[in-house]
Amino acid sequence: MIPLFMATWNPVLRFGQWYYSRKMNNYIGNVIQERIALRKAGPEMMKRQSGRRPAIDLAIDEYFLTSRTGSVSNEFKQVAIDQMRTCLFAGHDTSSSTMCYIYNLLDVHPEALAKVRKEHDDVFGPSEKAAEAIKAKPQLLNELPYSTAIIKGELSLP
Repeated sequence: MIPLFMATWNPVLRFGQWYYSRKMNNYIGNVIQERIALRKAGPEMMKRQSGRRPAIDLAIDEYFLTSRTGSVSNEFKQVAIDQMRTCLFAGHDTSSSTMCYIYNLLDVHPEALAKVRKEHDDVFGPSEKAAEAIKAKPQLLNELPYSTAIIKGELSLP
């Protein structure tokens, strides 16, 4: 068994963390530069789909609204990189962890699982048609109060 201090001071691990952190920072930094260049080229160059905009575009817009200079500071770039990394990694991890926890609770409480299945069958119909039903009418997801309560943690399972 490897002592804990040796595992935490592993030079290969430290180099890997440094290398991949730097690689990710460079990638996100390049994306920020591209979005800034598109913004400077004109608003018509910014791709917009049905009113949705990437978070990085919103951050850049806010920076230019509050900044007195026409250029972007290195401090803003570093803060933006840090925030984008947080969104990328924390957002994915929390969602997947929550889903695993919910599946575990439903496995431990089969009566709650039966209620969820009944609710889904009532709203979507047979399970093989559920995906088609959601694509055709996404508002159906609003008709799942029991499932929503479980996801939000508003319901204590029996």
